Amino acid sequence: MLSLPAFLAGRLRLLRRHLSGGHAGGALPGYKKRHHLDAYRHPGSAARGGAGIREERQKLCARARSTSLRLGLQLAGLCYSFAGETEKMTSRVWLAIFFLLASAFAQSPNSSLPKEEELRRTEQSRVDALVISDVPRLEKLLGDDLTYTHSTGIKESKAEFLHRIQSGEVKYDSMQHENGASIRLYGDTGVLTGTSRVKVSVRGQALNLHIRFTEVWVKRDGGPWQLVAWQSTRIAE
Repeated sequence: MLSLPAFLAGRLRLLRRHLSGGHAGGALPGYKKRHHLDAYRHPGSAARGGAGIREERQKLCARARSTSLRLGLQLAGLCYSFAGETEKMTSRVWLAIFFLLASAFAQSPNSSLPKEEELRRTEQSRVDALVISDVPRLEKLLGDDLTYTHSTGIKESKAEFLHRIQSGEVKYDSMQHENGASIRLYGDTGVLTGTSRVKVSVRGQALNLHIRFTEVWVKRDGGPWQLVAWQSTRIAE
């Protein structure tokens, strides 16, 4: 397929051929010969040679104008077609970009949230899962290297902590952070501090605790926030 500059150059060469009568040198091929033959066959025609030349030139100019008009219409049609194809291509590109962005946001619903708000929601999700003993959700929210230190001083790993919840040995009835939690971010590490009132049953014994806590969360390789450390201390009433 010819490019637009090549097409225009070809059309201009065609126009020059029409204007020159189709001869590279610019003369009308056979014109001079025909003129002399006419003068030989019809005496007095040489006197009318000037008028004949003018008539030929007028015909040539009319043919050139017709050719120019035809070429102009063809060029206009080509430009319109080219503009239409360009507009279609641009629309397709923007449509593809729209679907890519929509897909990215659908796969990462929290990607547009500030990190602080995202971490706050993740902590609330952990508390909700803790109260209903949702071990599968906790499995995702807790890091494999978790260190969980209770207000009693007992320290547990992730596996130990989840086992006690799954077995029913420990049952959290409620956990309410007071005045929310303070969040400090250090890149992909977040530190949460605050106070909370906790109702929990341990081996059937109900406890009402008022604690001060510190949490450490991390994001690894662009993944979700995960809790890697919990430390709580009872507040004297």
